[in-house]
Amino acid sequence: MRRKLPLASDHLLKLSEWIASAETQSDWSHPLKAFVKAIEAHGEIDTKDTALRLSLSDVARLFRNSHSKDLPKLAHQIEVVLGATAVVAAAPSAQAQTPRQSSGTDPTQPAPAGSPHVLVRLKQFLGIVPDD
Repeated sequence: MRRKLPLASDHLLKLSEWIASAETQSDWSHPLKAFVKAIEAHGEIDTKDTALRLSLSDVARLFRNSHSKDLPKLAHQIEVVLGATAVVAAAPSAQAQTPRQSSGTDPTQPAPAGSPHVLVRLKQFLGIVPDD
């Protein structure tokens, strides 16, 4: 995969299924960067090719959820080819439009800190707490 091979969509489908079926995705065990370059060389994926689009979106999701720092970048490159980033950016989510419900106290107000039952002798010595 070192050369720019003109891989067809069925080749990319088989490669993406192979990568997605692996227990872990790493560049050590799979040619991930070369795979993403092959996807980019293939060009925009046709909307009628649903099997390839689903398989590539699964691979992108796996890359995005990976603990490796390089794989989310590769996921972004796959999503750009799929056109997913344009769809996500164009349609803001319903969560972004609704105001959040407050859970708990108001963070702008000062809250009591510490417990009155901790370091009682020190507090009594410093005169913070009255002697009992």
